[in-house]
Amino acid sequence: MCVDHDDLAEIYQASHQGTQSQTCFLIAYNAFQGKVTTELFVHPSAAIGNGVVLGKGVCIGAHVSIEDNVVIGDNTTIESGCVIKKNCKLGEYCQVHPNVVLYENTILKNKVILHAGVIVVQMAFGYLRDQAVFTSFRS
Repeated sequence: MCVDHDDLAEIYQASHQGTQSQTCFLIAYNAFQGKVTTELFVHPSAAIGNGVVLGKGVCIGAHVSIEDNVVIGDNTTIESGCVIKKNCKLGEYCQVHPNVVLYENTILKNKVILHAGVIVVQMAFGYLRDQAVFTSFRS
């Protein structure tokens, strides 16, 4: 069976009508297809700190904790249970899967994918870095 991009979105929408996962999926899907959306979704159970900047098309899932002075780029999706500590910067079109933890001052460049349970810390092997900067292998 051959399914094109529009069919995939319709199939997913029909199977998850009216749910938060549908909204996050469609925002992420459109972001990776280069279709920019201005829709912003923040789940009611998410805790958002002071001075947080959310770009266009951002999707914040259930039970996400975002501390003060975090910047999240356009069309980035943060799935349920993630913790983003203060002063982090996430680029555009990032996908942060469930239960990811980003410690203070972490920077994710554009199109970075962090899979479930990843913990990004500032200290590794006894060395303290000013910033952890991650970039995608995709252009």
